[in-house]
Amino acid sequence: MHHEARVETHQLDANAYDGHGGGDTKLLLNFTRVLHGLEESATPLEDGLLSALLCLKANESANTNTFRTIDWNK
Repeated sequence: MHHEARVETHQLDANAYDGHGGGDTKLLLNFTRVLHGLEESATPLEDGLLSALLCLKANESANTNTFRTIDWNK
């Protein structure tokens, strides 16, 4: 709700084990440090988009029992 005059605060435990070997924790810590102007982003937006595409294609492959091409146009 970026258009409303309000502040929302979240407490995040960047040291909690998340089941992914710590990768999500590292990304979360970097993200919060970027928001506070303490670091540059460790990952480009393109990496996040590719990760989402891979997940969507894997799900589609599992649902259809077919191989899927990793391609933005298909």
